[in-house]
Amino acid sequence: MAKSSGTTDGKGSFYNPKSALLFEVACAGFLVMAVLVSHLWRRHVWEERRTQIPKSTAEDLLVWLDARPHPTFKTKHQPRQVRTRPSNGRRPAGVPWGEGATARDVLPVLDINNATEAEWERLPGWGKVLSERTVKFRKALGGFVSVEQLKLVYGLDADVVERNRAQLTVEVGGQTRMCLDTLSFRTLVGHPLFDAAQTRRVLRARGRSMSGMDVFWKRLSPDSTERAMWEPYLGRCHVE
Repeated sequence: MAKSSGTTDGKGSFYNPKSALLFEVACAGFLVMAVLVSHLWRRHVWEERRTQIPKSTAEDLLVWLDARPHPTFKTKHQPRQVRTRPSNGRRPAGVPWGEGATARDVLPVLDINNATEAEWERLPGWGKVLSERTVKFRKALGGFVSVEQLKLVYGLDADVVERNRAQLTVEVGGQTRMCLDTLSFRTLVGHPLFDAAQTRRVLRARGRSMSGMDVFWKRLSPDSTERAMWEPYLGRCHVE
């Protein structure tokens, strides 16, 4: 006779694994249901309490503001001092930048080839980061030829340059020329005004030996914009 797959407890009740599994599932379902009902009940109670909270109106807010003490400020009236501009058109020392004044009246004129980071930072719109970039770009460029070249600085808005144009000046001949006689590809391609293709053009026009700048420019055949941009930075050195 085959053995039964179930078990019998002390009271004679019969249980099998399937019945035990169903019992556990039922208990878990009951627990989940109890938690859900508890959550819904607490939410219902909270909604009822929220509807009983009185809503404030604009009149209540005004009453609350009237009940609060008002701060008092002591001010000292000072008559406005009227200053006249001197005949030379410059701002007298100590006169603040007020109505009708310009950047040139307040800030000193900067030589863009010699200005320090601190001096650049004083100009409106430059800031610390742009001041550092301007000095680094000037070093890589070899000096500025014109104020327009400031617009090539990464992140510097052209409007900022125009607003400060009255404060900026450039010394003629303040840039450094690169020596075409010994110029290498690596050096020239690192210059902000030359990419790889333009660098190859320059070196091909130079040839194996430098014969003269007139011959060089004729070989290079740049357009007017390129020549105006490159000529201040390319020159011939007399190597013994």
